[in-house]
Amino acid sequence: MGVEIKKDDFKRFLYRLIQKYEFIAPVKEDVVRFKHITDMKQIYLKEQPYFHAKQFFLPKEEVMFTYSEGKLAGPSEKKERIIYGLRLCDLNAIKHFDEIFADEEGYTQRRNNTILIGVHCTGCHDYSFCSSMDLKPYYDLYILELHDTYYIDCKSDKGKKLISRYKEIHMEIPKINSPRHLKNKNIMNHFDDPIWEKTADERCLSCGRCNLLCPVSMEFIHEEKIAYDLHSSNQIRKWDSDQYVDFSDFPKERTERLKQRIFFQLEYSKKNFGHTLCVGCGRCITGCPTHIDFVEILNNLEKKPGKRSLKKEGLS
Repeated sequence: MGVEIKKDDFKRFLYRLIQKYEFIAPVKEDVVRFKHITDMKQIYLKEQPYFHAKQFFLPKEEVMFTYSEGKLAGPSEKKERIIYGLRLCDLNAIKHFDEIFADEEGYTQRRNNTILIGVHCTGCHDYSFCSSMDLKPYYDLYILELHDTYYIDCKSDKGKKLISRYKEIHMEIPKINSPRHLKNKNIMNHFDDPIWEKTADERCLSCGRCNLLCPVSMEFIHEEKIAYDLHSSNQIRKWDSDQYVDFSDFPKERTERLKQRIFFQLEYSKKNFGHTLCVGCGRCITGCPTHIDFVEILNNLEKKPGKRSLKKEGLS
């Protein structure tokens, strides 16, 4: 279901939401990023945000639990909020997290208190390949701008409450046609292709930016901070990158780390979660200092399969 409202009415609709909820939306600064706002004039939708909204569900640094005086306490998040201006790629990244972190208390609290409002993407950047990734309509509300009105599609009870005053109609949401397409997603037979070593040696800096910009990256490091009196401690989780040479017990070779990121997103995730994790946003390419374009690499792999490594296939 959905509603169609005039643009002036839509401005009043947004104004009410900003007044009532903690409101997060894309803002244009040095780059476009999601931030808390208090004025709709701050909202910037002309470009895909350089940084995703993952930090509002999985913070860059988070106290997972605190132990003090013999008691264990987890996180507590009760603020009602709206994240506005999410594109379909980022909405699907949140969908994946909803499945993976469903049993994590802190994530679940934040997610249950959040309303997702997406916007129809009409300006994909040059490296986006989202239309290749089977993205789903996953949101509470979704905004489609028409000539002199907005159509607001609804997929949840949360969203329905926000638009209940308007007359219900139904309209088909047009498909997004990204500028690029990933033609080769079944790549396990190309694990040992020499292109990976060549790319790693000539271009990869192991800077980790591809992970940190990825909306579905799940690399973390855990630390324990113990008080001087030894009677209390905090368990802290921070974002990390599997491209760093000291990450966990991963391979130290740059080629293996480069492959791990790509194969995990496209291949190992099928085994672990039943589907690929990559949502086609292209941030890992735009943000790479040397612009390693793995879509171009995969599309140009020879049709003849390379040597298959069953041992490597089990990595996750």
